[in-house]
Amino acid sequence: MSANTISNPSVPNTIDRMPQHIARYYIDYGSHIAFPKELAYSEFPAGLYLPDRSDEGNFVLTRIDPFRRQALLEMHRNNRIRDEAEQDAQAAGNAEFDSFIEQIELEDLAFMEEMERITQQSSRTPANPVHSRMSDKHSVTATALSSLNRLERGDYLSEGYFPLEKYNPGLKRVSEAISEFLQNRRIFVENRLGYRRSVLLFGEPGTGKSRFIDNLCKQLIQMHKAVVIRIDSRFQLELVVDKGLVLLETHLADRLKIFIIEELAEMSSYRGNSSLLNFLDNAILRNNVIYLMTTNNPDRVPKNLTDRPSRIDVLEEAGRENLPGFQEAWYKHVTGQELPESEKHHAWYSAKMTPAYLKELFLLSRMKGIQPHEAYGYLEHRIKLVKNNFAEKRELGFG
Repeated sequence: MSANTISNPSVPNTIDRMPQHIARYYIDYGSHIAFPKELAYSEFPAGLYLPDRSDEGNFVLTRIDPFRRQALLEMHRNNRIRDEAEQDAQAAGNAEFDSFIEQIELEDLAFMEEMERITQQSSRTPANPVHSRMSDKHSVTATALSSLNRLERGDYLSEGYFPLEKYNPGLKRVSEAISEFLQNRRIFVENRLGYRRSVLLFGEPGTGKSRFIDNLCKQLIQMHKAVVIRIDSRFQLELVVDKGLVLLETHLADRLKIFIIEELAEMSSYRGNSSLLNFLDNAILRNNVIYLMTTNNPDRVPKNLTDRPSRIDVLEEAGRENLPGFQEAWYKHVTGQELPESEKHHAWYSAKMTPAYLKELFLLSRMKGIQPHEAYGYLEHRIKLVKNNFAEKRELGFG
């Protein structure tokens, strides 16, 4: 069967004009990937995806591109602005409110038309200013998105990344475990063990777990053409278990597949974690699979997950203990300057702070024009406030 042909003659002729690309086992519609039963052959694009469901109820993978991600962030920011404007318009009367609604609908239409035009450009096309009749905030957004076209797919996963795994023992061991797994495929295949590996990385918020996972996925995309699938909700987890496993095994059996679950404690709390157990124990997707999971709350993760290799093979903590030289390297990464030698004799230098707290310390010192030991007082005040007022509050998300 030749490439870019349709094997089922009953498929309408219009189908080959609608997608951007028809390839092996899938149709690429640009914003998502669909999995029909009979199609021709080509290579599935490496990259980062979210599991989703089409209007017809079929399992699809939604592509995450740098400019699409930025567009979503911009939409979230604009939503907050609109909420406030909507309240003001409603208070002013119905006529003004109707006018406001009509205005934002026109802006939305122009914005989405511009996004569609931008996202059709190649990710390697040099950036050009975007000229349009959209509102100023949308024009600025479109220009910013156009500049992101220079990025390779997945580059934003580690944009501005600091190699924390060089200094954090737990992250370093996870990195080594993944490398060992990829280098020893023969052991798994020859013994028919199922070529899969699962990792749970735990630790308090701000220790670099999520950024480390993002950068690791970027490397796997670039070096192994991995298909990375983020599972961020119970809906997505159930969708993969109910409809995705068979399709992914059928169509991507020979490709490295990475599944990311951030905040395993939250995911395992649903429905007695039966969907999660079905996902980790499934007998369908057993080869060329890596599960990367994180949690800030290891005490909330059920023991029947952590105390059973094959569900979780590698268990490591991203703690506050870092190897010598970390503060100096982190200071230079954040500020672009060398850490003054005199700062090593102050209390903050020996305090066990997370990378997130150290970053805030360094930024405060630069913005206020003072040394880190002088800015440490502001950070101690914050830590005291958190301890006295928020320590027992329920945590959200994955930190």
